[in-house]
Amino acid sequence: MKAPYFQHLSDYFRLSFINQEGFQDHPSYTRWTTSLPIFNFNGIITKQELDQSTFEQNLADFQKLNLPHWWILHEKGEMGKKLEEKGYQCIGHLGFVTLDLTSKIPDLPRKNERVHVQRVSNDHDLKVWSEVVCETFFPEHPKEATAFMYDAYKKIGYAKEAPLSHYLGYLDGEPVGGSSLVMTGDTLSGLWNAAVREKGRGQGVGTAMAACRIQEAIQRGSKKITSILMPDGMAWSYCRPFGFVETFKAYPYLSPQ
Repeated sequence: MKAPYFQHLSDYFRLSFINQEGFQDHPSYTRWTTSLPIFNFNGIITKQELDQSTFEQNLADFQKLNLPHWWILHEKGEMGKKLEEKGYQCIGHLGFVTLDLTSKIPDLPRKNERVHVQRVSNDHDLKVWSEVVCETFFPEHPKEATAFMYDAYKKIGYAKEAPLSHYLGYLDGEPVGGSSLVMTGDTLSGLWNAAVREKGRGQGVGTAMAACRIQEAIQRGSKKITSILMPDGMAWSYCRPFGFVETFKAYPYLSPQ
């Protein structure tokens, strides 16, 4: 059950961190290191317990770079205990949720006529999309984050078959929401980057963007769609009505500063 979701994550990070340095792929874990305008970031995602020597080698490699990094574990086990012994902090959990696209999608409440959604198809709209998303995700460094996001996703392009597509959500004609669809392989897709400005929340913008992305995923032959949610976060308000269910939890551990 876990393997396809791990592959989904592997593909996502390979796409997202286009300017990465030192990315490594391994059957037991995904490892990356990237330099952003906002911060330097290293990470490892593990789908199973690593042997002691591999575990120590990864720790040593990250510590040599003297940069903060994350470990994301699929379960709290011996590796989690080892990380805690070295000063790492578990900062809660993330919910991996899925929706079976081969089944009937539940009927949703009537659409808010003040809301409409548009797929990003040009550089101007991608710039607006980047601004909306980064204001939400990186409120302390919105300009730097916007520039990085715009440059990274612009390289992927806007073709219908592109592995990433983006949507803008409008309220009364004003862009207030942004979100992405990630296609990994022929049958698996993911909902990413969902953000809604405060003035647009509670108006059905997130639901409308999710509906468009789900429809595109179905049209492109996806059989299952996934997402990663913060526990009790706003995204649950539109994921639950569509029928998403939690598949498993993952536990991020942050390195000591």
